[in-house]
Amino acid sequence: MKRFVDAVRSIFFTIGFYGFTGIMMAVCIPGLYMPMRVKRAISLLWFWKVYMMEKYIMNLDYRVTGMENLPPAPFIIAAKHQSAWETLKVYRIFGDRTAIIAKKGLLDIPVWGRYGRAMGLVPIDRTKGKEAMSDMVKAALEAVNNGRNILVFPQGTRVPVGETRPYKFGIMKLYEGLHVPIVPVALNAGLFWPKNAFFKKSGVITVEILPSIPADLPTEEAFARMTQAIETASDRLCHLPAKV
Repeated sequence: MKRFVDAVRSIFFTIGFYGFTGIMMAVCIPGLYMPMRVKRAISLLWFWKVYMMEKYIMNLDYRVTGMENLPPAPFIIAAKHQSAWETLKVYRIFGDRTAIIAKKGLLDIPVWGRYGRAMGLVPIDRTKGKEAMSDMVKAALEAVNNGRNILVFPQGTRVPVGETRPYKFGIMKLYEGLHVPIVPVALNAGLFWPKNAFFKKSGVITVEILPSIPADLPTEEAFARMTQAIETASDRLCHLPAKV
């Protein structure tokens, strides 16, 4: 019965999501010519409305634990990436002054890309190789100097629950260049909002903020601590057996 109810909820949520997004796109076009604070307000309105639809249509909510582990800003947030859900909650959890590392192609999307820039996305052009890393660190350093935190999904893609994918070492270029702590973040969003899945599940997603990794540790040590912390906690939240 719950599966049937969740399926019906998913259908209505999808209709509401794309319907409201279509309306917002119409609002966004004149908003492009408004001051930056108006662009940001429009973006935050969309994120808030999506959350309301999740909560009241999908019966899908979330909780955050470990906020006391956040060090003084700025810092790098290294988050597990299981679904589209967490990309929609970054600003609600960490504040709208969070700068997200994102593929440059996203900022080339008409209208949406302009709003992405308004929200301070840091682009990375993966076609440029080593030069891309240098550009990313430079843009992230500018954000950090303005007191903003940097969010990275260090596996580089959504990884379904139960699958294993390597962590990309590129995040350590940020760690070396910015000289700020890393905050590992675990979650279990993939249990409720699987990758590329139309049907979602009701329930409560858990986001767990783990103890931070101090700045300027040896790079290999920091990378190992980060990956182990994220994977161990995410597996626990997803009720997966511990990796040996």
